[in-house]
Amino acid sequence: MENMNYSFRPQHIEVLDRGNPLKKGTYLWIFHADKIPPHIGISTENNFFSIKSRGRDFGIAVEYVFALIDRKNVSSLFVQLNDVDLKTVESVFEKYSSIPEGSSCLEPINKIIDPNNNFSSVGELLNSLTEKNELLKVFGIHLPDDYEGIPAYGRREIEERIKFLRNVKGR
Repeated sequence: MENMNYSFRPQHIEVLDRGNPLKKGTYLWIFHADKIPPHIGISTENNFFSIKSRGRDFGIAVEYVFALIDRKNVSSLFVQLNDVDLKTVESVFEKYSSIPEGSSCLEPINKIIDPNNNFSSVGELLNSLTEKNELLKVFGIHLPDDYEGIPAYGRREIEERIKFLRNVKGR
């Protein structure tokens, strides 16, 4: 990963305790944390939420999502935040059936975490949370040995990825 620009570099990544994967508390789930762009979801009170190019995850049991990550060896970060009420998360995500045109999986999470800002990348959001001391801990799983952080990317990469995923047959 030489000459790579990063949008966010965690100070410390803890190894996730597989015995109690994220059932209590609020976490941002960053899937494919080493890819451009990563995918992001949120969990609180043992319920996982995300919007995708085709559909959404709404209130899925955390163990189920974690088992999928583990089985597929998806390099992922889990960022612990100050607790967010389940009803708050549900009320935001129920407005989405999938990623709206011209948007990304980050849109509902922006509305939950920091409604006054519209972050365009996961890195921007995480840097803002770090500055405000609202990022509590970062856990990782299946990360490459040379992992340093979330790669920098822009709007074009997000749009290309969503377009690609929408056009993939058999998904």
